[in-house]
Amino acid sequence: MSQNAAERTFRKGLARLQAGENITALAYFEAAIRIEQRRGRPPAPRYVSYYGVGLAQATDRLEEARDACENAVAAEFYNPELLLNLGRVCMLAGDRSAAHQAYRTGLRLEPDHRGLRQALQKMGVRRPPRLGFLRRSHPVNRVLGRFIAP
Repeated sequence: MSQNAAERTFRKGLARLQAGENITALAYFEAAIRIEQRRGRPPAPRYVSYYGVGLAQATDRLEEARDACENAVAAEFYNPELLLNLGRVCMLAGDRSAAHQAYRTGLRLEPDHRGLRQALQKMGVRRPPRLGFLRRSHPVNRVLGRFIAP
C-alpha cells in the first residue's frame, strides 16, 4: 500500500468528521494509522491527532484521546492544527485551562489561525476576579463571582 492510500483514507475520515459521523471518521483515522504501520513507518502526527479527536467525540475514552493528541503535538510542536485538536479534546474532557493553553500556544505559532481564534472566542472571556488581591480560585472570589451580577 502506498502513502497515497493512507492519505486518501485520512481525508475520508476528515470528511466524515466534518459531517458529524464520528464513529465512521474514527474508523478511517485508525485505518490510515494502520496503513502507515504496515509500511513500517510511524503514522503521521496529524493522523494520530485526528484519531484522538475522533476517539473523544465518538467514545468516552477521553484519556486515551488526549494522550494521542499530546503525542502528536510532541512530534510536531510547531503545528498549530495539532494544538487546536488537543484543545478540542481537552474541552470535551472538561479541562478548560489546558484547552485555553493549547489554543494560546497555537496562536503564538500562527496568530491568524482561524480555527484557533474561533475556539478561543467560543470559550469566552473571563471576568477579572471580584477581589483582585486574591487568587481567582480563592473561595471568597468564587462565591462573590457566582452571586454578584457583572
